[in-house]
Amino acid sequence: MSEAMEREPVMSDKAPSDALPAAAGAAAGPISGGQKALLTKTAKATGWVMIWRLFTRTIGLISTLILVRLLVPADFGLVALGTSFAQAIDALSVLGVDDVLIREKSPTPALYNTAFTLNALRNCLTALLILLTAIPVASFFGEPRLAHILFALALGTVAEAFENVGIIDFRRDMTFEKEFQLRLIPRLAGTIATITLAFLWRNYWALVVGILLTRFLRVAMSYTMHPYRARFSLSAWRHIIGFSLWTWVISLVVLMRDRTASFVIGRLLGPAQVGIFSIAGEIASLPTTELIQPICRACFSAFAAARPAGENLAETYLRVIGSTSLLTMPACVGIALVAEPLVQLALGPRWMSAVPLLQIMALGGVFTVFGAISGTLLSSHGVLAPMFRIITFSYVIGATLFIMLTLKLGLIGGVIGGTLGSFLETSLFTHALFRRYGVTLGGLFGHIWRPFLATAAMAGLLLGSGLTHVAANADAAMLTRTLLILIPLGVVAYTLALLIVWTVAGRPQGPETDLLTLVQPVLRRLSTLFRGRRARAG
Repeated sequence: MSEAMEREPVMSDKAPSDALPAAAGAAAGPISGGQKALLTKTAKATGWVMIWRLFTRTIGLISTLILVRLLVPADFGLVALGTSFAQAIDALSVLGVDDVLIREKSPTPALYNTAFTLNALRNCLTALLILLTAIPVASFFGEPRLAHILFALALGTVAEAFENVGIIDFRRDMTFEKEFQLRLIPRLAGTIATITLAFLWRNYWALVVGILLTRFLRVAMSYTMHPYRARFSLSAWRHIIGFSLWTWVISLVVLMRDRTASFVIGRLLGPAQVGIFSIAGEIASLPTTELIQPICRACFSAFAAARPAGENLAETYLRVIGSTSLLTMPACVGIALVAEPLVQLALGPRWMSAVPLLQIMALGGVFTVFGAISGTLLSSHGVLAPMFRIITFSYVIGATLFIMLTLKLGLIGGVIGGTLGSFLETSLFTHALFRRYGVTLGGLFGHIWRPFLATAAMAGLLLGSGLTHVAANADAAMLTRTLLILIPLGVVAYTLALLIVWTVAGRPQGPETDLLTLVQPVLRRLSTLFRGRRARAG
């Protein structure tokens, strides 16, 4: 590929011929060796991303439990305010140059160098904007110390400007274990430094220095883990800018979409209702944040690699949808069913008004996987103009419904409106993907009907148990026992129902076989390890 970037536009609504599948994948069936290898790599990559998220959650919880005994709430608030403002500035300038390199079949050094230069310019400009606004922002909040925090965070942003662009290959090649290592060591070092400095200093600078150390170490490690050394160049800017501008515009619309609900609720109903809405949304979105997002991150690289390899993208997409639905359907419905005892135990009686909101959001999340995977596939192939139209149209309709129903029905009306807007976006994304890659509704149903029936059976059993509704005066012990019964019961019921339905259907190729293929090597290793220990014990 030349530096002049002679490539046909990818923004058109018409699919390029090499994107069209040889067969539309109307039903689950045997997959090719290439597809099997791709799905295996995707699953492995997803596992590493999930491990990273689990590690982040764990280390974050442990460090927080220690730091809250060493620092005062105002310290956390100051740093949270500063990082939130810096992240908002950063979000306004997302260019997506990393995604351009991942999409390319054979990226040239010119592309890497241009991506490095654009990222450096972007980060330096972002840091400059943070510096220029630091004092006005501190004055607005009436907190002079905030300016010093923003100055320090700007320094970290400048450091990140010079991160080795070669580490993008970790995602291109789906070697996420290297990316995990790249993130693990700096995060551990930063956490240890934060706790140590908090013990010595007992002020907010411990948090700030920990953030900076994490960023500086990550930049340094990017050069020890990858041999590529970029040079400043803009020779391939014409090729990159077409993608980057669309990515930037889409990120702005997404930013507005994700912030509108809280703004509207705060303006119409007050800050207390914003808190209830936020807590409900955070719990309801757990399947999305902990399952769907890691899968999408891995799938972006997999879908980008599948196109030049000539794989049947329709069937690959359906297998990913089927395997993901196998996990997300019962998770979303399960959260909705245990919402009442969960909220009462974890948050207390004052938060019970969040229960119906959580249930609506969680049930709406069942459909999130279709839009998320569809959007990931379209994005990985640079279909950005149609994506922008879908997101913008859905946002306008969804925001209108949200405002109207909030005015009419209050908070629950807003949640219904927001869920309808999300469903519209999911439907449009799925429809666009169906048209582009020849996927059929029958093909989709063929991959999800068994998880759907198993989830319905699980829901029926849990509802029939009478444990999903608890008394208002239930104590913590009773609520804990209820959850300890409901959750295992749901897991067992879903698993058995799925196995029964799959067996009755003749054990066809599909998400169940994909999952078994991935689990069997792990089970064999565990079995060998167990037998070895028994032999040594004997």
